[in-house]
Amino acid sequence: MRTTHSPAQGWPLWCLQEIEAADHVLAVCSSLYQRRFESKEEPGIGLGAVWEGHLLRSYLYDSGCRKNLIVLLLLGQ
Repeated sequence: MRTTHSPAQGWPLWCLQEIEAADHVLAVCSSLYQRRFESKEEPGIGLGAVWEGHLLRSYLYDSGCRKNLIVLLLLGQ
């Protein structure tokens, strides 16, 4: 049986805290992850990627895309 260890504060808050604490964020995305990141998946599927996508887009928007915080790398199909 596979066991998933979740942070005590839950994944959404943990993700937010880790991004705020980071000097840089490298997001390496497969085409499947990109589809989920862009909310192009069936409802209820890939919610972690949807959350991360909203969070990262908010940081880019709030900074006016001027901060060199986030680097996105899309892997080929």
